[in-house]
Amino acid sequence: MKAILKLQSALGYTWAALCLIIILGTFLGLNSWEQILAKRAGIHVSPRFSGGEVRQTVDHGMYQTLVHRPVFDGLLGERTEGFVQIDWVPHGKQTLPAILEEEVDIDGDAAIEISLRIDTARNEVQLTRRAPWVLDAEPLIAAGAERILRVQLRNPHQ
Repeated sequence: MKAILKLQSALGYTWAALCLIIILGTFLGLNSWEQILAKRAGIHVSPRFSGGEVRQTVDHGMYQTLVHRPVFDGLLGERTEGFVQIDWVPHGKQTLPAILEEEVDIDGDAAIEISLRIDTARNEVQLTRRAPWVLDAEPLIAAGAERILRVQLRNPHQ
């Protein structure tokens, strides 16, 4: 009987020590573990939040224009409406010019679908549509020195 009590006690202390090690390991490695587990599981941020992958980068010297891929992703297939995200990122500690003028090829077919004129001081956007499936621009977002614009699109494949 004493041997069984000693065995139970030893197993209980061993279990408690293992739990303590697991808890400490979880808290200490939380940042690196989440990235490792997410990569292995294939989890990624939805393009509806991140803007999708950058498809084209145009360097203007003082700043870069990043054109993301058009996003029509839905839970069970493509949506009828989506957007394209365009970012303007200054190099180093520089600032964006007061007026940005861009012509953007959204779908990569070498035809310009939109022309933009952006007043970075007042965060105003003038959009000229050159394709029937381009809808409208959402409000310009100022994120520090960067500017982010999403242009709503109708899915040309539906």
